[in-house]
Amino acid sequence: METPAISSTWTGTLRTSSWTIALLFLMVSILAVGLASANPGASEWHQEFGGLGTDERPKDVVVWQNQVVATGYFIAAGSAAAPGVAAWNGAEWCSLGSGIDGIGSVLAVWNGDLIVGGNFTDAGGTPCSNIARWDGTSWHSLGSGMNADVHSLAVQDGILYAGGAFTTAGGVSASGIAAWDGASWHPLGSGVSHSGSFNVSALLSHGGRIYAGGRFDTAGGISVSNIAYWDGIRWRSMGAGVNSNCFALASWNGIVAVGGQFTQAGGTSASYVAGWTGSSWITFGNGVDSIVDGLAAYGTDLITLGRFSGSGSTASPYMVRYNGATWSSFPATPDDFCAAAVELGTDLFVVGSFETVGALRAEHVVRWDGGTFHAVAAPPAGGLDAYVSAFTKYDGDLIAAGPFQRGGDVALPKIGAWNGTTWSPLGSGIDWDVFELAVYGSDLVAVGNFTQAGGTSANAIARWDGSAWHAYGSGIDGFAQAAIVYEGDLYIGGLFSSVDGTPASNIARWDGTSWHEVGGGTNGKVESFCIRDGALYVGGRFPQAGGLQVGYLARWDGTNWSSVGGGLGSIVIALASHPDGIAVGGFFTAGGSNPNDYVTFWDGSSWVDMNGGTNLPVTSVAVLGSDVVVGGTITSAGSTSVSSIARWNGASWSDMEGGLQYNSTPSVQCLWADGTSLYVGGGFRTAGPIGSRYIARWGNETSTAPEGGYADVLAAPEGGLRLALRSPNPCIGVVSAAFQLSEPTRVHGDVFDCSGRLVARVLDESLPAGRHEVEWNPIGSAQMTSGVFFLRVATERETGSVRVVIVR
Repeated sequence: METPAISSTWTGTLRTSSWTIALLFLMVSILAVGLASANPGASEWHQEFGGLGTDERPKDVVVWQNQVVATGYFIAAGSAAAPGVAAWNGAEWCSLGSGIDGIGSVLAVWNGDLIVGGNFTDAGGTPCSNIARWDGTSWHSLGSGMNADVHSLAVQDGILYAGGAFTTAGGVSASGIAAWDGASWHPLGSGVSHSGSFNVSALLSHGGRIYAGGRFDTAGGISVSNIAYWDGIRWRSMGAGVNSNCFALASWNGIVAVGGQFTQAGGTSASYVAGWTGSSWITFGNGVDSIVDGLAAYGTDLITLGRFSGSGSTASPYMVRYNGATWSSFPATPDDFCAAAVELGTDLFVVGSFETVGALRAEHVVRWDGGTFHAVAAPPAGGLDAYVSAFTKYDGDLIAAGPFQRGGDVALPKIGAWNGTTWSPLGSGIDWDVFELAVYGSDLVAVGNFTQAGGTSANAIARWDGSAWHAYGSGIDGFAQAAIVYEGDLYIGGLFSSVDGTPASNIARWDGTSWHEVGGGTNGKVESFCIRDGALYVGGRFPQAGGLQVGYLARWDGTNWSSVGGGLGSIVIALASHPDGIAVGGFFTAGGSNPNDYVTFWDGSSWVDMNGGTNLPVTSVAVLGSDVVVGGTITSAGSTSVSSIARWNGASWSDMEGGLQYNSTPSVQCLWADGTSLYVGGGFRTAGPIGSRYIARWGNETSTAPEGGYADVLAAPEGGLRLALRSPNPCIGVVSAAFQLSEPTRVHGDVFDCSGRLVARVLDESLPAGRHEVEWNPIGSAQMTSGVFFLRVATERETGSVRVVIVR
């Protein structure tokens, strides 16, 4: 996603005099976008499972073009995949191109452009050694950059100053600090040094001087103590300096505020924070009781951020304010340390390691309006705090279960219901792992390794009746991994020897009244089920089923066990039913009649070649239409590079828009297809170009609009809702599209821009069967530009989209 965003409340006058120029410009822009990269606006990954803030800690924050930009350890912000750097435009988080490939440490604005420094080698595909420039459209290097980390930036008189742990800048010797004039890097005298390792952690332009703080004992050859200033010609000391590391500098009330790890400033006791008047040191009351990481001016107050618990008798963990006379706390407390803050208008934006501020869920970024804290988030922000191990649909909602505790800002102990907009808990949830879900009659059944559901004792199996949890007698004497309804009965599989007192070897059947064993069971753990051609297929860690040698995969017809294709050479973890057979994933490799590693396909008579399978075990499989989707920690499928997830169309593999990403190795734990949508659960923070926390949805809900003219409604294509434009395309006025409903249903109509961001909701009501039209009026607002937009209409069963070109 790119900045800036387009407002959903548009006003103003449409300019038509520049139609030809705008149209030509737009067409060139569309071609350029198409050549440069896949358009996130057409992504099949959806945005509803983004986070509230960033997925990991930001280190710095700055205001750029009236937006709040953060940089740090994260790879996602809100519903944007934003590696290392992201912008909040007042409505949502946006990426800056494809971001950086490492950690961002510091930000600054120089000549209208955004500068980021840190530890990285690439920005938006451009080689950049630890420092880069974003001009609003693309990333640029600053010469050859630095040979080590950049930790601080400042701007004065059109010159950009950078500090850090480097010894060269642009190939020129520059010890810890250098200046960029727009063309080349220059040292500031002989820079800084230390008897051990040095670092310039903070820079500040104040009163015509460049102040530098960090860990160093000389600057320009003169003896200093962790802080000094450059007067434009030479380095100057600041009295006796500070007696330990300086981490933060800020201009406040005409003085230089200094924070860090020190306990003395100018030889006088100063508890982690002090002030420099230009000629002498002053203290700020009692200071604070531990390390200061950040300082910011907010109104007349000095905001102090760090790892402390307060100041003197004022308890104010991680964040406190000083008015020049007294320290005071905020009405709510972050749950972890704060790193940096910036003022924008009457608001203060704070970033750090915190997840909550008081009772507010904030996820590393929070806004203070002078009286109240607010999350910096765009709804629905339905991401989770841990992966999903099972999905199903129940009572119209998506049910997800796994080791998570929260969805968005809602507490969800191990299980929750998603209605498309918000999460809801199921009672008080479940106390431990849920591995599978099934719907049996009017009940939702959960199986796993838990002991309680809704506060009720329930050993490894429980049912939810829509309002309360219930046990199945004494439950399972081990744990259950799989559940399915077959021939009207509930089957469960796992690692156990009895269910509610009934002996059953790793697989059992519930007929609505009592439990039964299944043909002697298996001699190892059952991992998965699927149904195909009237039979139940069972995969797991068992060589035998009912005493028959089956090789980890067996077929149960309701009476007898049989093997499938001679079995496989090792463990089967996942199964999925396909119109032409069954898809199988696991730890097996090619052998016997199976030509594939880790994933294979049984067509009823033989194993089908899937271009050799994958390079690592497959832990989940699903069937989406006629395609097979597989997941795990895989990095290749056939000869295609993938990231944790891949799609097989019967002839070749695809990477699903780059797949999934995480701060470490991404993984897929669960795949579940529902019509044209695929739900994914696992260890990831982004899906393609979208920020998606541990849960994601993939679905083909975009299509190309008819080019120009007026069209009427045609028959809906298989698997989708047909939208037909009634207005010209390109369009200079109101957009109108017609669609046909085959049954009464609730209908949502939304408009998205090319970055995939929601621009407007134009329809949300229940409609009868028949022909309908939806309109969108984009006319007006100086914020609106020519562009490509997507009008999407969705029901519970089907979705259709058209691409609309708007010209001003």
